[in-house]
Formats: sequence, structure tokens, C-alpha cells
Amino acid sequence: MNDERAASRQLVGRLRFRHLKLLVVLHETGSLHGAAAQLNVTQSALSKALNEMENAFGVRLFERHARGLTATPAGALAIRGATVLLHELAHVGEQVMSEPASTILRLGAPPTVAHGLIPDILRRLIDDSTALPIRVMIQEDRADALMKSLLDGQLDAIIAPPPTELHETVAAELQHVVLHDVALVVIAPAGHPLAGAAALSWAQLQSDPWILPGQTSMVRRIVDHAFLNAGLASPTPLIESFAPYTNLQLVAKGLGLSAVPDITLAGLAGNLPVARLNVRPEPASGKVVMFYRKHGLNHGVKCLLHALGHAVR
Repeated sequence: MNDERAASRQLVGRLRFRHLKLLVVLHETGSLHGAAAQLNVTQSALSKALNEMENAFGVRLFERHARGLTATPAGALAIRGATVLLHELAHVGEQVMSEPASTILRLGAPPTVAHGLIPDILRRLIDDSTALPIRVMIQEDRADALMKSLLDGQLDAIIAPPPTELHETVAAELQHVVLHDVALVVIAPAGHPLAGAAALSWAQLQSDPWILPGQTSMVRRIVDHAFLNAGLASPTPLIESFAPYTNLQLVAKGLGLSAVPDITLAGLAGNLPVARLNVRPEPASGKVVMFYRKHGLNHGVKCLLHALGHAVR
């Protein structure tokens, strides 16, 4: 352990900010020539800096070949770490230089979660933050895109359904807490012939046009499984949209059926002419999880965990 700590201190002492930037640019351009042009330095200076980095790490970070450079497995780890550190440094600077100085929490959520859960979560967070002021920057996107931003250090935490698969290497970098179980409801235009029926089978819904998010979403996965469990082919959506409020509007206009989390229906439906269908068996429930990096437990994430009633580990 002492040898590892000594090696770590030696590495930190030998690496510079320019080395981190160089790693990322070499990865993005894939060649010394392209990186030199982007960084406005000579190729020989860049080659020397790359040798310094590899000597500092004690391993080869890039394989050289006629077409340029390809990161080795060790290089890929170094590039990911450099990317996170560069984004974190920029984030620290943004917080320190803000007026007044404040904690900035960069929070990601897919639209379904953002509309249904985030307002209540942020109310608790802001009411709970009594010391250093806290500001929140929300990024709405697909869960897979948000996960990449989290791993790259562009987000501090995301609140989203868990992905169907999480690579072992990625999972080892993350910490998570389960926040909510989410029930899914099937909706139709208010004047639909099946609206108000006591109990419907999935077979009765198969031939209708559907409005659903893409296949990476929790909603789509649950609907597909519901049809498959009933021994039916899952319908191909007439319209594919990740935006829950848009989908509610499309259903209200009579363009098809859809499925949304109950929190979305409660928060967005309002006076829209949509009806909840009593389909049996009911769709499976899903989960909403908060993910953050194990080594990214900054003050903003700690505040969020505290507001959500979870002990900080």
C-alpha cells in the first residue's frame, strides 16, 4: 500500500495540466499531426510530451501505427481520468468565480423523470441547503447520453431508470441509490372506444397505433415486455418520441395510444383529453435511480443525497 501511495505521489508530481489536455486531444484526433495542429505546437514537442507521460505512468498509452495512434487499454483508462479531471477543474473554477461563490450541482435526467420528479427533488434540496448557496444546472437527455456525460465528468449526478446493461468497468466507477418505484399507465384519447372499459387485454391494444419513446427507454422496454409476456409481437410505434409532454399532446389529438409513468400523467396531463386504460395484467413497474461517480462525491452531490434522505458513504 505504501509503495502504491509513493508511486501515486510521484505520478502527480510528474504530470502537468498540459499532459491531461494532450491525452484527450491525441485521443480525439488519433494522430500526432492532428493533435499538434489543434494545440498549435510542433510534432516533435508533442512526441516528447507523450514520451514524458508514458514514462510517468510506466506503461505505453498509445500504439503507434501508419494511420496514427490508438489508445492501449491503459491509455483508455488514462484518457477517461484526464477527461474527468479537466471537466472537474473547469467546474471548480465556475463555482469559485460565480457571484456570489456557490455550489453548482450539474444534474441530468431524461424528460420523463425531469417533468415528474425533479421539481419535488429540487424543492427538498433548496430547502435543505442552509449554508453555502447552491445552484442547479439541469441537463435533459436520453439516459444513455446522460450516463456518458456523468462518466466524462460533465455531470455530477443523474436521476434516471437504470440501463438494461452496465459494463462491469463502468459499474465499478459508479455509486447508486434507488429513489422511486415508478408505475406505468397506458393512455388513450378521451373518446377512444376502449376508454372506460373495466378490463382490457394487451391483445385488444395491439392493432392500435402507438406513440412511444425509443427502445433505450424504460417505458419502451416495459411495453415491449408486456406484449411479449402476453405472447404477442410488440407494435412498431407510429410515432417515436422521447418527450413525455409531446406524447401526451399527440394522444390528446387522437393519434394513438401511449404509455407514461404515473408521475408524468399526474404532473403533465392537466385538462388534456386523455384517458387511462385498465389493461390487465398491468405493466410492470420500473425504478428511478440516482447515479454518481464513486470519486465524484463533491459538495453538491452530498447535499442532494442528504436532501433525499440517504446517508453519505
